[in-house]
Amino acid sequence: MEKKGLSTIVTTLLIILLVLVAAGMVWSVVKNIISEGAEGISLGRTTLGLEIISLEIKDSSIDVRIKRNIGEGDLIGVRFSLKDNESSEIIEKPTTMQELEERTFTLRQAEFSLVNLRNLTEISIAPILGTGSGKQTIGDLVVFYEVSGSEFVGGEDIVESECNSSDDCGINDWDGLSYCGVGGNVWRNFTEYACEINICIKDITAIETELCDSDGCNGGECVNESLGCITNDSCGIDGFIDTPVCVGNESWQNYTIYSCNTGVCSNSTSFILKENCSVAVPPEMCGVDAKCVAYSECSEHSDCDGRCGSTYCMCNSNSECIAEFKANTGVVDNIWPLGIGEFFDSADLPGPDSRYQFYYVGFPGSIETRCIEIGEYVSPSEDSDIYIRFSVSWSNITAGNDYEIWETFYNCNKSIS
Repeated sequence: MEKKGLSTIVTTLLIILLVLVAAGMVWSVVKNIISEGAEGISLGRTTLGLEIISLEIKDSSIDVRIKRNIGEGDLIGVRFSLKDNESSEIIEKPTTMQELEERTFTLRQAEFSLVNLRNLTEISIAPILGTGSGKQTIGDLVVFYEVSGSEFVGGEDIVESECNSSDDCGINDWDGLSYCGVGGNVWRNFTEYACEINICIKDITAIETELCDSDGCNGGECVNESLGCITNDSCGIDGFIDTPVCVGNESWQNYTIYSCNTGVCSNSTSFILKENCSVAVPPEMCGVDAKCVAYSECSEHSDCDGRCGSTYCMCNSNSECIAEFKANTGVVDNIWPLGIGEFFDSADLPGPDSRYQFYYVGFPGSIETRCIEIGEYVSPSEDSDIYIRFSVSWSNITAGNDYEIWETFYNCNKSIS
């Protein structure tokens, strides 16, 4: 009887254990479904839509005015896909837009290495959406528009299909025929499909498939040197190479020209003016990657990051981004009181006409890691060194420390960090 009773208890415990394991497996599946559903909801992918209001093609850029329609979703950018007679290229612009808001995006020729904006035939846009988990994806709605010459002739909306795997979206394969591209080499577009959060994503990448050396390229094939060249285009496509640089307020870059002379290819490279930022209306400035950017309005110094090229940038009282340079540099001669360091003097501090009160001073390479506000800038007499009193009552500086003075705390802190 005791053995039978024990057997019944063991059987009951095993049944309870199996029920708990089964419940755990079911919860795991349900949890994944809930997570995916929450991710989809955070995308707002079935409601957020964009449309092109107008398009203006200029000599070296195009202005695309986009409107965000009514619909939920965390818009964090716009993907632009452009095509000309031979190539296609994709760039992304980070942005945020409210419902029914309109915004103009300027796409410059310098941003494209394959597509010639003057020969633009098609442009498409798609919203880039942020998710609750910090990821990003391309929204459902991709909008295609046709362009004829410099005229915008409209297009159609295409909703990407839903999917469970990449196989549901299409087969990765070469798209179209080979063509002669940058560097006088053979290029071809490759199309890849992916399934991201049950949405089909199509991505077209231009790939360099063959190097033609000095023989050049013609009709999507490398030219056989023994046959010689026929036209300049068979030797290569004229274009910019290397990285552009700012020279004053102008963008300069190496430009290669290909020539065919008596069946022989040759090329020459010159450092030429690419864009004069000062002639734009309103005037622009040469910024990051030697691109002309607007003197954009700013509300804080961080809004100006990267807008002054390799120079530090600040937001002035007119809400304009302008370059900021070190106001003064030198070496600390004396500090006092000893052990407290509320004051210091230096023979490198400029004369009484300088007005550095409320500027900021940093000490690169020292144990004092702060940028400290200048409370007083004092010139006692012609025979005495000018000294500075901090707006705080102590510091970690010592005699012999290097110092540098900045107008803004923001750039002072960036410089010594």
